[in-house]
Amino acid sequence: MMNQKKIVSIVTGANGFVGRHLVDALVEKGNQVVAVSGPHLNQGRSFSVREDLIHEHADLSETDGFREIVVRYQPDEVYHLAGIAVTHGVSAESYYHANVLGAYRWAEVVQRECGDECAFLFVSSASVYGSLSGDDFRFKETDTPRPTSLYGASKASAEAHLWTLLSKGLNLKIARPFNHTGPGQQAGFLCPDLAARIKKEIVNQGNGELRISVGRMDAIRDFMDVRDVVRAYILIMESAATGSVVNVCSGIGISVREMAEILAQETRLEQAIKYIQSDTLVRGEPDKIVGDDTYLRSLGEWTPHYTLKETLRDLWLSF
Repeated sequence: MMNQKKIVSIVTGANGFVGRHLVDALVEKGNQVVAVSGPHLNQGRSFSVREDLIHEHADLSETDGFREIVVRYQPDEVYHLAGIAVTHGVSAESYYHANVLGAYRWAEVVQRECGDECAFLFVSSASVYGSLSGDDFRFKETDTPRPTSLYGASKASAEAHLWTLLSKGLNLKIARPFNHTGPGQQAGFLCPDLAARIKKEIVNQGNGELRISVGRMDAIRDFMDVRDVVRAYILIMESAATGSVVNVCSGIGISVREMAEILAQETRLEQAIKYIQSDTLVRGEPDKIVGDDTYLRSLGEWTPHYTLKETLRDLWLSF
């Protein structure tokens, strides 16, 4: 029997938090993976040398390098994660060049060089929706995007740009992930920042009461483990139709206060924690962002493998 040809997967933004987990999942699945990261050698981790894993570098602002990679490896699928991931403190121009033009230009390369033979999964964001209001329960993929941040606006704009390539033959699929965390997430995001503050106060306060600065404790978010998120990306790539938009979420909302309490429990702390709301950490963020996971579940027998407790415990242990 002839050996079946391996699926060739390109992952952009491979050295990022989610990218590293996605690369590992695809390699474990048996794919030939081309991990594309930024041009600076000191970004993130170094990938291990494996026969089924190739590491390449390319700059988001230039397409020639990425075109060479696409032509050389003739991918069956491209997971586009590259871009600016932080949700605040970045100029509109920077978001536009990285998240909008970067996605469009690289997708255009795939469309021109591969046509519809290569599926292109764009990782957007739930930030395109804005915030739930009134009696609204969960965001559905059919809801009109109303972003409340420049980051969310950049993702919504990138989606709009990519739709123009769909009409030209791009095999486009869009994932809209909601909040996710897990081992290896860097500073600048809610869960690792909170864990870092707790660890810092353990050192500073010893056995005394821990005083932790936080943002809005009443904000509701939909959290998922990053390892479940990448499983969802792979499922969308394999099973969603061209032109699909899929929420990647748990469908369950939890307050930041509840999440902080779970994290504290998983650290096995004996000290009491007093949370102090800091105006500098409240950035006008939406009150409630929860997704409808119906479409994701319809794609296959998919369900999260990790509970929030397990996720936060693994995050704490990874520090």
